[in-house]
Amino acid sequence: MNENVKITSTQLFFMMVGSRIMISYTYLPVLQLPPANQDVWIVIVLSFFYTLLLSIPLVYTANKFRNIPLKDYHEVIMGKFFTKVLFILYAAFFCFLNFRAILVTLVFVNSTILPETSTWLILIFILVPVVFASIMGLNSISRLAYYIVPYVMFTIVLFFSLSIKDMDIRILTPILKESKLLDINNSAFITACLFAELVILPMLTTNLKDNVKIFKVILTSSLCFTILFLLILFPTIMVLGYDLAKTAINPYYLFTRQVQAFSFVQRVESFNLMAWFITVLFKLSLHNYIAANLVSKCFKKVSFKFFAIPFILALCIVSNLPQIGNIYFLKIFIMPYLMPAVKFVFIFVVPSIILLIYFIRRKKIDPKLNELRNQN
Repeated sequence: MNENVKITSTQLFFMMVGSRIMISYTYLPVLQLPPANQDVWIVIVLSFFYTLLLSIPLVYTANKFRNIPLKDYHEVIMGKFFTKVLFILYAAFFCFLNFRAILVTLVFVNSTILPETSTWLILIFILVPVVFASIMGLNSISRLAYYIVPYVMFTIVLFFSLSIKDMDIRILTPILKESKLLDINNSAFITACLFAELVILPMLTTNLKDNVKIFKVILTSSLCFTILFLLILFPTIMVLGYDLAKTAINPYYLFTRQVQAFSFVQRVESFNLMAWFITVLFKLSLHNYIAANLVSKCFKKVSFKFFAIPFILALCIVSNLPQIGNIYFLKIFIMPYLMPAVKFVFIFVVPSIILLIYFIRRKKIDPKLNELRNQN
């Protein structure tokens, strides 16, 4: 990463919220999880606490090695070879997240918004801004989050407010009568894994200003996301009904099409589409930038810009293959158990293993880490 770029608490907050909101803005995977009924909102509330638990290894690591470059402290703990392997795996993980996001975008646009538009034309509208933002680097991406995410938050509150009169609160009853607490608990953990974008935290640690309180940002961003998610979920199921929301490709967009504002405002769902699309671009740009940076760290004197274009271009080409860019293939990627399992490994398991290695070798490597810390 470019350690010369410093981001504030507010920018990190918006980046954490913005990188998570795209999934819930596009589709609601929580509707597919048990208890699969009106108590789904309890799953969202409980997932907030699991998110905080999942963040413990990453927050500890971020605070412990805050003033040491990412590559340097990993090489001291794990060695150069395993550090390169780890960085390539994480880069592949971020590319995997982007591939999934592109598939979701293509299927939604082709099936709902622009069914007769060429897929390549849609990909060009995705590719150009993502490449530009990725090459401009972290400074530009963090500034984008500062302006994009507040607008997205505004649209969520707006649609919730406009739909209050149409909500049927009886859909949320009876509470806990038809659900098992074990199902709710398991689904809350799965949901926390699915929506936790905590993995971007260690990639940005050395870019944080000294006054940034990392856990406070994690706490507030997770709380904000939970509230926003509920503001998306409640009107969707109380206006559409649970059964329709569960089967829709993009239930929140379908809900926004039912919303009527003032008599002079037509197609109010366009506000939703604009917010959704720029959120997709932000998420793709951030992940593409991180993936390119991680791979560039495996080579000497190679800029992240060298990898930024090939990565996102390759993903766009693969996603447009006839066997892949369809709703049947997408269903594999949006399975409610596949992605949470993958994310759990990279968010919790891998950081925990790194910390375990650190504590085992602590006496031997602490002097080296202190030397690196003094140099920075």
